[in-house]
Amino acid sequence: MKPLRQIPEKEVALYAYLHDLPLGFGGCPYSHEAMRKEIRVLLNDFEVKHPGTKYALLSGFDKISGILGREFPQEGLSECSICGQACTAEICQACKLLGRSK
Repeated sequence: MKPLRQIPEKEVALYAYLHDLPLGFGGCPYSHEAMRKEIRVLLNDFEVKHPGTKYALLSGFDKISGILGREFPQEGLSECSICGQACTAEICQACKLLGRSK
């Protein structure tokens, strides 16, 4: 779950700055290759020209995901025996990649 997903990124960063919370400014070294940056720029441009675009997209996604969740329920989800996060196996992929074991 993302509890701050409806709050604009700039507002979250400002709050963190004003409350002396640790901020990570380092970016991914491969971000220049990612399409995510292009999409972010596109969405920010739309938001400037048409305020509320991001909120409308998020709201639409929530509606669609609810419908899809009912139509195509996820099966076989369990908890990782190491970290307790949801996964489809006994140990989640993150714990496998980090070399964690029981």
